[in-house]
Amino acid sequence: MAVSPDTFRALRISLRKGRFFNERDTESAPWTAIVNETFARRFFGNDDPTGKTLTLQIVDEERPREIVGVVSDVRQAAHAEPRSQIYVDFHQQLMVYPGTFARGRLNMTLLVRASQKAGIPLLTPQLRGLAAELDRAFPPFGIKTMNEVMYEATDIKRFYTAQLTGFAAMALVLATVGIYS
Repeated sequence: MAVSPDTFRALRISLRKGRFFNERDTESAPWTAIVNETFARRFFGNDDPTGKTLTLQIVDEERPREIVGVVSDVRQAAHAEPRSQIYVDFHQQLMVYPGTFARGRLNMTLLVRASQKAGIPLLTPQLRGLAAELDRAFPPFGIKTMNEVMYEATDIKRFYTAQLTGFAAMALVLATVGIYS
């Protein structure tokens, strides 16, 4: 996952070993990566992964990346176990993936940490302006609060829970009528 250096701070992902990305991690500098604890345990066991290298092999021109840090695990889904995760600095990500199906850089998500008092409706115009400064070719859409994102992520679970509750209520009514009869 390509991220900016401030992503970890915005999402409150804590550093366990090593360092976060910084201004020295440029495209011309040696490429770096940060892994989560699950990745470190799975591929390195009790060894410290910092200083070791890995190659993502997304494209033929991929360079080896030095693991410079280990961060805490983040659950990608509400009740799922944490998955192995590799974070790369988006400054060190190719602008266009070469090959038969050349495709543009990554889809970007802009994360903004704001206080509850600020309110999304008040920030929306500034967020649109900031996104336009970053990339005019892709206008922003779908500006949401983290609460809205989490609510949408649990939609299907709430639907199944409501169905199960309805069936349980019907079973209770049928059992009550049967006992009464």
